[in-house]
Amino acid sequence: MTTVRLWRPLGLKELKLIVDSGYRTYPPRLYWQPIFYPVTNFAYAEQITREWNVVSNGDYCGFVTEFDISQEHLSKYQEQIVGGQIHTEYWIPAEELDAFNANIVGHIRVVASRYSNQYSGPAIGEGPLANKSIDEQLVYLTSILADSEKVKAVFEEAEYAIVTNLGFWKQFRKDKEPIVDQLIRVWSEFRPEQKNCYY
Repeated sequence: MTTVRLWRPLGLKELKLIVDSGYRTYPPRLYWQPIFYPVTNFAYAEQITREWNVVSNGDYCGFVTEFDISQEHLSKYQEQIVGGQIHTEYWIPAEELDAFNANIVGHIRVVASRYSNQYSGPAIGEGPLANKSIDEQLVYLTSILADSEKVKAVFEEAEYAIVTNLGFWKQFRKDKEPIVDQLIRVWSEFRPEQKNCYY
């Protein structure tokens, strides 16, 4: 099967639903969102993430996802030019998103994460990271770092928090960089289908 690679910038809430789907589907559009907009290149997606998601949605973070889709299915839609040379995207009607998701090949991958220093991470209600601040979570993970299987168990229990917080630690906790890099290596073993978006 021939596939085409596309990108989708998104915020914290949308990423949670993607993680919950096993990184397989994009969530349904809200009633006031008639169109799903995947874009055709990383640069455009990353620009939206930095200039919109990080500063406009109150979560102080944004993510770029990429995915491969059947070329045959994508050929139903026309590429749209909405600005400069890199500003190209597809317009998928909300009612056609289920069929679009069904033609995604493999996993949706998180390939970039961007933050402001106001980011505090999602709340965690259960497990060893429960009710810990984002820095207290890093302290706890540091304390178990010698046991990668134990770290993976925490990753499994709090995956959404981990996938969102690793990038923040990498970006803003430079004094902990060797620890964060080791956590990222364990993450790559835990979720090998995901690319390393923490740079």
